[in-house]
Amino acid sequence: MRPARSCSAVLPAIIFTERSFGSRALPFDIGDSTGAYRLQGRFREIVLEDYTDAQLLALDPRLVVLAPYTLPANTDKDELSRKAHDWGGLVRSLYVEEQSRDQVDLLALFLLNRFRQLTREEVVAMLNFDLADTVAGQDILKLGILQTVREDVIEVLEVRFGRVPSEIIAAVQGLVDPSQLKALHKQAVLAKSIDEFEEALHPPRS
Repeated sequence: MRPARSCSAVLPAIIFTERSFGSRALPFDIGDSTGAYRLQGRFREIVLEDYTDAQLLALDPRLVVLAPYTLPANTDKDELSRKAHDWGGLVRSLYVEEQSRDQVDLLALFLLNRFRQLTREEVVAMLNFDLADTVAGQDILKLGILQTVREDVIEVLEVRFGRVPSEIIAAVQGLVDPSQLKALHKQAVLAKSIDEFEEALHPPRS
């Protein structure tokens, strides 16, 4: 008879960058109806705003790309520059050159997403690289801009109409056409009701 294999404990978690995202999410349970894997319980919800960057790195240094979300969005640029320089150095010490570049790309994206007052040039200076040097970096910049517009649309709707139906949030988050998102941002500002906005979001097919 073979000895039973020991199993390491696994802590499943969902990471939210901001408290507002966590408050809107429904609890996510896990279970195994077959009984083959003995899975049960609930995902732990982690909100990055509740951590300092030191606490996050103590969990796992590879989480450094998420460190921008541990700082307040209005962090002083001098302090932010010092932090970003340290984070970039840590990334380069953890990964080989190609992987390091991909991770720094991600770190730059999250800096631009978290700190809207930053310009691309400032992030380049903080991390000592040019995000647009690689195709991956260019794609990340595009994705970051699209996500920013998506969040702006949802934020305008929440300010004007209160709680936004999850179906509308999911539909906006799924859009990838910049011109469509730009038009919807205008509709979010001008629509007289959430239903009117939804009509613009799902126009009838001819």
